[in-house]
Amino acid sequence: MAAAEEASARLVSADGSQVSRKIFSSQEIYEKELENIFARAWLPLGHESQLPKPGSYFTTYMGEDPVIVARAADGKIHAHLNACSHRGAKVCLDDAGTAKTFTCPYHAWSYALDGKCIAIAKEDKYFKTCPVDKSRMGLDSVAKLDIYRGFIFATFDHAAPPLLDHLGPIVPFLDTFFNRRAGGIEILGQPQKWRVPTNWKIYQDNFAGDEYHVGTTHGSSVEAIGLDWDGYLDAGVIHCAIDGGHGFAAHFQFPNGREQPYLPVEQPDMLSPAAQDYYLAALAEADERLSKVHSRCQLIAGTVFPNWSLLPVFNTFRICHPKGPNEIELWSYVYCDKDAPASVKQEMVKFYNFSFGPAGIIEQDDSTVWESVAVTSRGQRGRQGCSHYSMGLGDERWHEGLGCTVTPQLSEAGMRSFYRGWAKAMGEL
Repeated sequence: MAAAEEASARLVSADGSQVSRKIFSSQEIYEKELENIFARAWLPLGHESQLPKPGSYFTTYMGEDPVIVARAADGKIHAHLNACSHRGAKVCLDDAGTAKTFTCPYHAWSYALDGKCIAIAKEDKYFKTCPVDKSRMGLDSVAKLDIYRGFIFATFDHAAPPLLDHLGPIVPFLDTFFNRRAGGIEILGQPQKWRVPTNWKIYQDNFAGDEYHVGTTHGSSVEAIGLDWDGYLDAGVIHCAIDGGHGFAAHFQFPNGREQPYLPVEQPDMLSPAAQDYYLAALAEADERLSKVHSRCQLIAGTVFPNWSLLPVFNTFRICHPKGPNEIELWSYVYCDKDAPASVKQEMVKFYNFSFGPAGIIEQDDSTVWESVAVTSRGQRGRQGCSHYSMGLGDERWHEGLGCTVTPQLSEAGMRSFYRGWAKAMGEL
């Protein structure tokens, strides 16, 4: 069977290189994704630095389920469905803050930060003949919660594998920018949020290592900042695929090639001398903490399946929340080393807003294209089309030091990994 015919029959070909465009618009497929992926996978919720003290909380989503993440009085972090056990109204209406309890605005049932039901309004008066067992009426808890390098993950699936099994060989790559210093990183301010009329997979496959589009889609931005993109690619960009749906592009500083110390930008001279000095001074500590081979691999952009996207060269990461098959809500976070000087943190925020904030010179290019792909995939003919991710196919090789499959040139290997992971989770492979 030809690859395109195979993709049409299976939605995704076995190697992930051919993808039916009906998966970008089908309501039926989207409902299945909520059940098979977002209700079962480990999903990123946020970072511990967003919960600085007991009583701190923030609200987020797991798929389309609203969730409260809170630090209880004993310091333990809990995640619960943001829905009253009585009639289902949200018990927390704010994005973030501090609280001693959560009280439903509908009928005033109250819950502790650990999710326990602690009070029912006028219980003695109205529930005499039908007593309520409050011990059974707590907020619906996630099945599992775990933390890695300060990042909080949770899943609704009691049978889910351990978090580190889900992340697999991508862990040492994450360490190269989240574990460079003993203090780790912290989130700077609240996440910025905006919506894009596109499918969540169109967005995520872009972050799985699509450096092919940069010179075209971002051509004016590349010119404005004076970046020699072709030279940057030729200097050692590789594309990595990790089982489980993860993929990314990285700038690998080969031992016999271009050596450049880590800086959280694609051009070091885009930082002030003071910021450059800070990162250079932190190199010795980073070298002690990181895998030697991974420390030479600067991740440019990546996707951790299913909906965590990384852009460490701009000190930002995102969580993509699906809002139906034709819309997403992006939550974009700026981070920096917790122990960095305040001036460096401020500079990272300004640099992010200039580049990949919702009004940044680069971000707006992408949103326009993602929307157009979604539009062409909704029509009667468009749904019958097939998207192609075959660049670099056959040129992948196993890299023992990095512990993953690598294509040492421009490639769509990360996207193929993402769609293989999607197909497996959906029962297609």
